[in-house]
Amino acid sequence: MRLRKKLSRIFLGKESKDYSWETPSLELSPEREEQIIENIVNKVEKYGLKTPTLLFLRSYKPASVYGAQISPAMLGPFFMLLEMFSIESYDYNAFFMKRENIDRLIKRIEEI
Repeated sequence: MRLRKKLSRIFLGKESKDYSWETPSLELSPEREEQIIENIVNKVEKYGLKTPTLLFLRSYKPASVYGAQISPAMLGPFFMLLEMFSIESYDYNAFFMKRENIDRLIKRIEEI
C-alpha cells in the first residue's frame, strides 16, 4: 500500500481490512538475531567505526534492558513511522533487550 494511503487511513480514521497496526513481538528467532548482528557489523565495518561502537556498546550494556524497555514508550510514534518505511525498529529494540545479544555483538565486532 502506498504511503499516502497508509497515512490517510491513520489520520483520517478510515477503516481498512488490508492494513492495521500490529502489536510487535519482543521475541526474535535465532536466525533474525544473527541477521541483525551481521547487519550492524557490516555497517560498522563499512564506516570504520569499530572503536566508537565498542566503546558505546560496553558502556550501554549495563542499562540496555532498561533502555530497551523504556524506548517503545518514549519513541513509540517514531517507531511506527519507521515501520511504515520498512525499517524494523521493534526488532532492533527486542534485540537489545537481551544482554547476551550485546555480548555476541561485541565479540563479533572484535573479530573484524
